[in-house]
Amino acid sequence: MMDLMQNVVQRINDEQEVLDELAHEVAKASSVEKMVASKSSYDLQKVKLTTLYEVMDLINKHWKENSHGTSGNSNDYSDGLSGN
Repeated sequence: MMDLMQNVVQRINDEQEVLDELAHEVAKASSVEKMVASKSSYDLQKVKLTTLYEVMDLINKHWKENSHGTSGNSNDYSDGLSGN
């Protein structure tokens, strides 16, 4: 389970880098057409990233529901990630 979580966190980080690059492309677009194309790519990438955050939330919920007798220790393994 920890491997899965680490893989998702790594994927989130990678996809965030792509999103940041696309945001830069939108800001630097030399024409309206290029800006619209870049914005479209940015929007798709943002959906991808949001989906990965939702996957991480599901993993966390599964982890917490299946923690075996942790005497109330509820660990959040999301590494401070939020879907915002």
